[in-house]
Amino acid sequence: MMNEVLRGIQKPYLLLFLYILVTAISVNAQQDAEKPTESQQLLEVSVLDSSTGEPIEGVEVNVRAVQNGAGDIRKRGVTDPNGRYTLPIKDKDIALLWLQAVKNGYAPYQLSISSSQTNQKISTQQTINLDKGTKIGGKVQDEQGSPIEGVVVSVSLQSANRADTAIISGHEEKTDANGLWTCDIIPEKPERIMIRFINPNYRTENFTAQAPSPMVQLLQEMNYVMVLHRQLNLVGQVLDTDGNPIEGASVAQGADRKAMYYPSTETDGEGHYTFENVTPGEMILTVQAPGYSPDSIRFMIQQQMSPVIFRLEPGHIVRGRVTDPNNKPVEGATVSADTWHEYRSLTWETETDSNGCFVWDSAPEDEVLINIIKRRYIIIHNYSIKPSEKDNVITLYPELLIHGEIVDANSGEPVNDFRFSPGVEGGAGRDISWRTGFKITKRNTYEMRFTYPSDEYYIRIEAEGYEPEVSRAVSGIEGNVVLDFKLKKITPVSCTLVSPDGTPAANAEVMIVTGQLRILNGTAGSRPSGDNLSVKTDVSGKFSFFPKTSEFSIVVLNEDGYAFVRQDELAASENIKLTAWSKLEGTLRIGVNPGVKETVTYTPQSTPSLPGV
Repeated sequence: MMNEVLRGIQKPYLLLFLYILVTAISVNAQQDAEKPTESQQLLEVSVLDSSTGEPIEGVEVNVRAVQNGAGDIRKRGVTDPNGRYTLPIKDKDIALLWLQAVKNGYAPYQLSISSSQTNQKISTQQTINLDKGTKIGGKVQDEQGSPIEGVVVSVSLQSANRADTAIISGHEEKTDANGLWTCDIIPEKPERIMIRFINPNYRTENFTAQAPSPMVQLLQEMNYVMVLHRQLNLVGQVLDTDGNPIEGASVAQGADRKAMYYPSTETDGEGHYTFENVTPGEMILTVQAPGYSPDSIRFMIQQQMSPVIFRLEPGHIVRGRVTDPNNKPVEGATVSADTWHEYRSLTWETETDSNGCFVWDSAPEDEVLINIIKRRYIIIHNYSIKPSEKDNVITLYPELLIHGEIVDANSGEPVNDFRFSPGVEGGAGRDISWRTGFKITKRNTYEMRFTYPSDEYYIRIEAEGYEPEVSRAVSGIEGNVVLDFKLKKITPVSCTLVSPDGTPAANAEVMIVTGQLRILNGTAGSRPSGDNLSVKTDVSGKFSFFPKTSEFSIVVLNEDGYAFVRQDELAASENIKLTAWSKLEGTLRIGVNPGVKETVTYTPQSTPSLPGV
């Protein structure tokens, strides 16, 4: 019987039939495999309609469960007629649980629970209540007002409250024959809606609507009209000065091809080139061909453009020789074009030969800035060259090596635990630009190699209990430099932290702030890597620290209270007393009705009088 069925099915449908059959067998095998064993437990997710309390069937549930000592589990499934989705997990405590529920007609929902934040055991029985989604929609038409069918409408949604609001990303709908589209998974009060309209025959359009706004209101009323514009094609030809076509010439868009991606193409046997689906606006095209001088043009893309024609002159020759300070040739150095006519649109690169020489026979007739790079040498950026009968002789200096040892200024004993940071002169009166520091332990020596070009180089040394030290300015032509540091000890800052009731504040975090600190709802935000010094109080509320800089402030954010102390205030008292938090609560009514799910924002009139906080 099965053979007769298979013989009656055409090949494409036979493959589909076999795929469905195999999938069904796999699903049955998976369902059999997901019965818990003795060492397993069941994680059960129930999804209910928030308005009726009834279970919802067919909800896609995404689960991530991180278990202590059992790894990371990621699963996806759909709810049964009872609105439940279950999966076996190891018989271990759950450290992190992330759930997401998605179904057409409902607003997506996600739940994230961390046992380290709640200090409670995460239950294996979880319930998600889905709100009915509201509809948004509109019409897509062309410039003549005719509807466009088959436009992909990609909807994304962002929310400030990511703890329990799913982030809709790229949910797709399509326009019908009347150009109409709808999306029914939007929350009742969306915050920010991003929509993209995609069709191969039209320019892609994007917009972002922040709620509340007239645009969001139009979407909710299904009255938003998007007008799509036909894609434009840019065509042209590359010829020589005699009018002959140049085959294989590179035609490239963009002013900075080294920093961003831009389209490029090559000419055919008749010298023609085409760019499809270009966007109206400014365009920069650069043409290069072996044996010819490059050319570039800046123009505006418009409707009904004439072909853009290039006529290339014969290439000009640039010769160069790269040597070290002793006039010895540097072989294998990479030489590449960087800036020409204020753009970085040329793509040319070569290497020096055994004599340190390079030749560019397709160079322009005017100035080009080039880069020269060789391992263990200081990079040369934006060196000016132009065609000449003479060679451009370029000196490439070996990398700058700065090294030395760190000792105590008084005793002369080695300092075996320190951090050193390399820096370069900022230029134009700016401060030194410091790189991330390197931590050194168990020895008192450091070594740093510089290849980045700069007029001046610096080393900064920091060690616990010592004043930070910055080296003198070092020139890049000095080669091998020994810089030793003798660090001076500093006196630690010591204080006692007490609670609002006067008792010691034990095991409290004390932040020493020297840069920027953002505080929101009593919680400290992220801090710069160089400004992350913090200490803990002991059982008697005491703490001490060595300041990293001469100016600092102290910030404490504790369950019992808070403290903001400037450096000059520490001398007045050895104790820092926490100020108890205040509480603000109330009831919002809109007319006589309670304001449900409305955002309430509190903005204090006074903020801490601390620099950078």
